[in-house]
Amino acid sequence: MTSGKKIIGAGLLLTAIAFILVGCLKESKAEYSLEDFTNGQPIVNNPDAKNVSYNELMAFLDTYIPPVTGAWSCGPVALDLHDKAEANGIKAAVVFAIVSPDASHAFNLFKTTDQGKLYIDASWGSILIAEKEDGNYRFIKREGTKITIQNLGPEKDFYIFW
Repeated sequence: MTSGKKIIGAGLLLTAIAFILVGCLKESKAEYSLEDFTNGQPIVNNPDAKNVSYNELMAFLDTYIPPVTGAWSCGPVALDLHDKAEANGIKAAVVFAIVSPDASHAFNLFKTTDQGKLYIDASWGSILIAEKEDGNYRFIKREGTKITIQNLGPEKDFYIFW
């Protein structure tokens, strides 16, 4: 482990339902825009950002410190990680998965040049990488003997904003 951060090749973090300002859904509908999840807070894209290798991404993530961690922090962390990655030249997306009729979970997507797509959740201060099982994604967080799992569903239920 580098810098005391856990990099877990499995995924889900029970981040609770939605963040009060970011990640909350006001109504259930067929399609959503970024504004539906962020109350209009924009994401900052760098036109020069690019996909990087897995090792380059992990080196960047090892330096990342979330602005807040714990329950209700998924939205602000996903937006912050996106913006910091883009500022460092790494192409990133913000992803929202509908986890119940009135709640969503926010995390990030990176496309590496050598290992494909990686869904990353940093909202609890650890870097969690989603794993796919039976066509569905989930984050798994291990702390000592405690294991927390959050099932996110299939990618078709994800709203991805680059």
